[in-house]
Amino acid sequence: MKRQIKAVIFACSLSLLLSSYCATGQQKPEMTYNGHWWLEITQQEQSGFLNGYFDCYAYEYKGPARFTNHPPAIARDLVTKFYKENPSRLNDLVSNVFLGLRDLPGKRAVDKDGEPIKGRHGFYHGLYWMQISDYPGPQLEQRGFVEGYLTCHARLDHSKGGTFSKPPAEYVKLITQWYGFNRDTGDISAKRQPTAIADALFRFRDQAEAGNTDSK
Repeated sequence: MKRQIKAVIFACSLSLLLSSYCATGQQKPEMTYNGHWWLEITQQEQSGFLNGYFDCYAYEYKGPARFTNHPPAIARDLVTKFYKENPSRLNDLVSNVFLGLRDLPGKRAVDKDGEPIKGRHGFYHGLYWMQISDYPGPQLEQRGFVEGYLTCHARLDHSKGGTFSKPPAEYVKLITQWYGFNRDTGDISAKRQPTAIADALFRFRDQAEAGNTDSK
């Protein structure tokens, strides 16, 4: 009888543990943005990812690396080339491959396109968000931007200031709606257009206070 009781208690405890584990979402594997993923997505999403990652790295995380020789626009093709020429490295994270393209000490920069532009988040604001809307497509570059930004935010800045549990595509919709951006007409709120994409994104972080998304 005692053995039966212990077995029941163990089964119940295990059930509660699994329920708690599932409820927290910890059983869901983290999206792995590696070479396998990179070679399956479009160039638009690739470009968006690198620009989003760079935006977070340069302006939020304030990382030391500079990309004057290989800014996101140039780095995209180099990342693709790296994976195609090194199939054994397909498990390497895209962010690590991109960081491997940073300026080397003492190497002269060929241009200034990779340097952060003065001002909060540079040119990554509402106008840029409009420009990367692949109308009438599925907004792949915007989704890539969110994916890249949140990858840096979580991995490098350790989700400082907020966590994001929604799918990237959902944040694309929320940001677009907040800007008042109409893809059919090209209209956007003149008042909100100067706001950085990152600032718009952070309005929808998990612990944002109710009513915070409509300010500004």
